[in-house]
Amino acid sequence: MFKKFGTHLTVTAALLACVMVCGICRSQVTPLAGAPGRAELSVQDADSGFSLRASRPVAAENGFIFMTNIVPVAYGSYQGKPFIRSIAGVAPRGSKYWALYVNGVYSTNAGIADVTVTNGMTLGWKTQD
Repeated sequence: MFKKFGTHLTVTAALLACVMVCGICRSQVTPLAGAPGRAELSVQDADSGFSLRASRPVAAENGFIFMTNIVPVAYGSYQGKPFIRSIAGVAPRGSKYWALYVNGVYSTNAGIADVTVTNGMTLGWKTQD
């Protein structure tokens, strides 16, 4: 089931699907065979009010792969690694950028492609200066 409050969308484990707030994208999340647990993706943009929370089964995998299997992402390249430009069509305004948080801690040294997603992990994205 999912609950929608204004522009906030929560996707529960039972649904196993990601439904964008804008309603444009509806991508099915497919459980991984033999997956030992679940991980969560959380996205927030205070300027637009966009907010998304989704979880899916995960086996140790690259954070970029995990994320793009849940939500559409536009990205460029910075030092040979993905630099996130927009998530679900939402781009930061002005001088803001998408900042990565791993289990609630701002990631200063690792990019999304450097993170190995494991059971119980939360990848968070927030726009900030």
